[in-house]
Amino acid sequence: MSSRPPPGALNLTVAFAGATAYLASVAGDRGQPALGVAIAVCAVASEATLATFALTRRLPFRDTRPTPGLVRVSFGVFAATLIATGTGLLVGGDVFPWPLRPESSALFGLIFLGSAVYFLHGAWRPRWANAAGQLAGFLAYDLILIVPFLDRFDEVSSGDLLSLSIYTAVLVYSGTLAAYYLVRHRPGTLAYSGE
Repeated sequence: MSSRPPPGALNLTVAFAGATAYLASVAGDRGQPALGVAIAVCAVASEATLATFALTRRLPFRDTRPTPGLVRVSFGVFAATLIATGTGLLVGGDVFPWPLRPESSALFGLIFLGSAVYFLHGAWRPRWANAAGQLAGFLAYDLILIVPFLDRFDEVSSGDLLSLSIYTAVLVYSGTLAAYYLVRHRPGTLAYSGE
C-alpha cells in the first residue's frame, strides 16, 4: 500500500474544523435551518481526523521512493491555486463557472483549503507514499467532473467562460499527470529516476 493516512486526515481536519466554525457562525441567521446536528457531526469528525493524524503521522513509509520532480512542483502549484480559489470562495468571490449560494461557496472554499494542505504536505515530504493518494484522488475527481465541465461549454455565459476554461485545463492537466505517474510509479516497477 503506497498511500498514508496522515495527509488525508489533515486535509479532512482542516475542512471539518472550518465547517464547524462556519456553521456555528451562521446558525442563528434568519432563514437558516437548525444546524445543531451538522455542527456536532463536523466537530466530532474534525476531532476524529485530527486524532488519526496525530496517531499515524510517525508511521514509517512503506514506499520510500522519492516523489518525481514534476509531481512535487505540480503539488506546489495545486496548493497555491487551491489556497487562492478556496479563499475566494470563502469570502464569497465569483470564482466558480456557475453561481453558488453563500453557504455552498464557503463550504467549497473550506474543502479547497483542506485539499491545499494535503498537497502542501505531499510537496513538503516528497515520498511516493505521500503522492500516490493525492494523485489517485485527483484522478477520480477528474474522471467524475470532466464530462459535466465539457458539457457546460455549450451553455456557459461569456462571464463564466474564463473560469470554466481554467477549471477544465486544471482537470485535464491533473488527470494526465495522475494517470501517467500512477502507471509509471506503480508498485513493482523499477525505482523512478526522479525526472
